[in-house]
Amino acid sequence: MEKLRRYFDSRGAGIEVLELDSDRVRVRYSGKHGNPESRRIIEDAICEAAPEISSVVVEGIGTESEPGFVPLSVLTGSAV
Repeated sequence: MEKLRRYFDSRGAGIEVLELDSDRVRVRYSGKHGNPESRRIIEDAICEAAPEISSVVVEGIGTESEPGFVPLSVLTGSAV
């Protein structure tokens, strides 16, 4: 985690562990430029350092819709 913190700190972002179980870790990414590449870097680094982790949950990336994206439920007025 320290390598990840240094990597993201140098880019004006941050990462913190929110929850850690025997096979699952939940982290929060904080930064302006969270993207799928950032998520992949986090997931890969955690899985490499702790192969017993089977689930990595990254909060703070991918929570906002792409510009111009309108969810189908909004268009149809129903939940999908």
